Amino acid sequence: IEVELEGVHKDQTGRLVADIDGALIIDGSHIAVVELLVVNGDVAQETGNVHSKTPVHVKGHVEPGFSLQSEQEVIVDQNVEDATVHSESSIMIKGGIRGMKSKIYSPSDVVAGFIENSSVMVNGGLTVNGSIINSTVSSDGEVIVGDNKAKRSMVVGGELTVHKLIEAVELGSNAY
Repeated sequence: IEVELEGVHKDQTGRLVADIDGALIIDGSHIAVVELLVVNGDVAQETGNVHSKTPVHVKGHVEPGFSLQSEQEVIVDQNVEDATVHSESSIMIKGGIRGMKSKIYSPSDVVAGFIENSSVMVNGGLTVNGSIINSTVSSDGEVIVGDNKAKRSMVVGGELTVHKLIEAVELGSNAY
């Protein structure tokens, strides 16, 4: 098997050795080590605002008033609350986005657990596993909220502007 190496080389014994610290990515026969900034906790007072040219993986929250910016991908394991996340690539927020001061910007795709009382602007697609509640959401692609297995996924309140497709388990509510 012919293997493509990027950021990796074979040493004298034939073992693969990373050229830099980072994340190992294996895609078929392509093996790469790419730079990755890992925040082992929250983007908060201890770290300050984060501005990076490399992909960023936050193992915690992005706390109120703080900013996370990357020229590449962003992954946040927990919530973004009353904070700003700006990526020049895709964004994945495994928890959710909450707070009127939360602003999420991406020229690519965004995936989030939920969006509540927030502002999200996406040039690509937006996938929300839970619900979008009282938020201003704009997408040049599609917005998909929940799936056919989700019982409580909905889009209620706020404003939703989409150029291609809206797919939701429940759209609107008598209460809103």
